[in-house]
Amino acid sequence: MCRFQRFTENDAPITCGQRQCPDRACQAKAAHKQAEILIRSFRDRLPTHCVVLKITDDEVTTSGQMAKSLRALTQYFRDFRKTTIPRKRVPRNRKSSKMLGGVHHDDSTPPPADKATPPTIEYDCRIEFDEWGLPHAHVTFIAPFGGSDAAMKKLIRKWWSASCDGRPVSVYCKPVKTAEGYARYVTKHLKDRSKVYLPPENWNGHKCRLIWQSRGFLRRPAKEIWAELVQEWYPPHAVTHEESGNGTATPEDINSPIAG
Repeated sequence: MCRFQRFTENDAPITCGQRQCPDRACQAKAAHKQAEILIRSFRDRLPTHCVVLKITDDEVTTSGQMAKSLRALTQYFRDFRKTTIPRKRVPRNRKSSKMLGGVHHDDSTPPPADKATPPTIEYDCRIEFDEWGLPHAHVTFIAPFGGSDAAMKKLIRKWWSASCDGRPVSVYCKPVKTAEGYARYVTKHLKDRSKVYLPPENWNGHKCRLIWQSRGFLRRPAKEIWAELVQEWYPPHAVTHEESGNGTATPEDINSPIAG
């Protein structure tokens, strides 16, 4: 049962849409929302690789230990952005009479296009649990790593092993073939959710959140993407006052805080 136990005027249950709610309907609603947001964002920029990170020893990984490992891992990602291709300093075109790269530019002329910038490495990391309550991480990359998939897997394994203080680890790394299908899989928006498990009771979500995402992974903020989807699914002229009073979902219902 949903932990909020809210109902409509017609006594129909309202799902809260929270991922950690014990109600399966609420979990499915949260997965659907996250999947649709990723699918819409992937239209503009496709994911490149999917990675599964595990710690394979018999010790229990606490929320604090997992958070420490993920903080160290994401720091490797940020360092890789800075060191792969150095930035080329180019003076700003503050005045129309300024020289840029040895060429005179006025206000109507754009700056040179040969400015070297480091590759963007964006990531989305989601923590999941097995039937024994042990955590593992699914990481989605939008990154031009270059080289072979084996070389990328070796690099990720090196980073993950160093982030786990020498504990034995395993790494699965493959390129993403179908963006839409992968978005549904990684958010667990599946017909069969029998193998989707909630965090154990001793898991502290304040120490280690379940989703770690870089600032530029989504093309726009998730709230804006979701609002755009809601407007497409429920146009204002398509929902009348009489329809909304008969239990039909309205955009206000979907965007309410309790809807997640």
